[in-house]
Amino acid sequence: MQVSDDDILTEYNSNSVRFLYPAAWELREEEDQADTVITITADDSCFCILRVMPARPRPPEVVRSCVKAFRSEYEDVALTRLGIESE
Repeated sequence: MQVSDDDILTEYNSNSVRFLYPAAWELREEEDQADTVITITADDSCFCILRVMPARPRPPEVVRSCVKAFRSEYEDVALTRLGIESE
């Protein structure tokens, strides 16, 4: 069995976060105010974004902020409430 570069995993271990991702993917780490934003991309359609928030805001606040950002970026955003209490 042949192993391609796409099958090899690379480890990210920083900012109290550790994960494996395909070595062929591009990882970018940026500072955004006090947060660290880690973006992993494979192509124009496959990506993952992780935001490390040392200030530890309350989860409902984070969800509201994410929904607001998606709505400003995309025209048709479907929202399903999953039992998160509003404050």
